[in-house]
Amino acid sequence: SKHNIGQLVQNRDYSLSFVLVSTTGVRLMKIAKAKRQECLKYFKKGYGYKKTSALTGLNLYTVRDYLRRYKAGDISWAERNDEPAELPSLFD
Repeated sequence: SKHNIGQLVQNRDYSLSFVLVSTTGVRLMKIAKAKRQECLKYFKKGYGYKKTSALTGLNLYTVRDYLRRYKAGDISWAERNDEPAELPSLFD
């Protein structure tokens, strides 16, 4: 069976990435604020998650999650900054 483990890690340039580790490999999950804002723009125009995913090039299921949150009145996902948080370095 497929097992996923997620972990937030600090990159050498102090940006943050979410690492998804599974039996099929490792993937970095980080979506720029500009792309999240683009999704928000399309949602406000009434576009669905499939069309928005196609237009932005983002994962269909990620965009579906954003749309669900948008419909629930939460746009914090689109507004958060890309600046790194104050975390101790994982590379010392």
